[in-house]
Amino acid sequence: MKDKFAGYFIEEFPCEETLPRFNYDDVYYVCNECGQAWYFECAPIECTYPIFGIKLLNINTKTRDNEINAIKQFLIVLAHDGFSKNKCKHMFCSNYALNGLEVCLNHLGFGYSTR
Repeated sequence: MKDKFAGYFIEEFPCEETLPRFNYDDVYYVCNECGQAWYFECAPIECTYPIFGIKLLNINTKTRDNEINAIKQFLIVLAHDGFSKNKCKHMFCSNYALNGLEVCLNHLGFGYSTR
């Protein structure tokens, strides 16, 4: 679905150099080239790189955990082209499963209901 929703799924990170430099401990960055502020989650490896990002209005913009989780949920739904007509396979779950999966967002680790 990344081709269908190319504006949401970008494989190349938009900044080569940031302040601070990419590291696993920080999440707020500014592009050295254009000054764009970002929220980036980086891979937990020695030579880290961003694996998830949100463009921010400015460096003073702080994102809350529920906003970040909502954006991630939205991307998961887009990536699976929505929900299937089938219910989640977990016992007593009445939520709809994601297309191509047999589980709902709740069973992917998110607190989101599709009832």
